Amino acid sequence: RDGGPGEGTTLLQKGFPSPGSRPTPLLPDPDRVFIGGGGKDLPDLLDACMERLKPGGLMVAGSVTLESFCALYGWRPGRRVGLCRLDVANERPIAGTHRHLKHQNTITLFIFQKEIPL
Repeated sequence: RDGGPGEGTTLLQKGFPSPGSRPTPLLPDPDRVFIGGGGKDLPDLLDACMERLKPGGLMVAGSVTLESFCALYGWRPGRRVGLCRLDVANERPIAGTHRHLKHQNTITLFIFQKEIPL
């Protein structure tokens, strides 16, 4: 990478062969992927990441909302190899000099593994 003028435009043109097309990958296939969101496009994002993931690779997707939990729970259950729930709490004052742990949103992590061809 020389950083010369127009280099970014060239990379964009290389990554998008035609207007409206899916970008061409410019990086090697990963062996690990972490997804921290996705919204309404989450199923498409999961499919795209799993497609690029190396055989045997792991994909971890985090969920905070019930909608993303349901989407992840129902997505390729045969590829899910784990599920982990994390509860986060922060220390806060309560009743004068007393303190307590105030809970934040629960985070659920779904772990998927790409199949290894025989």
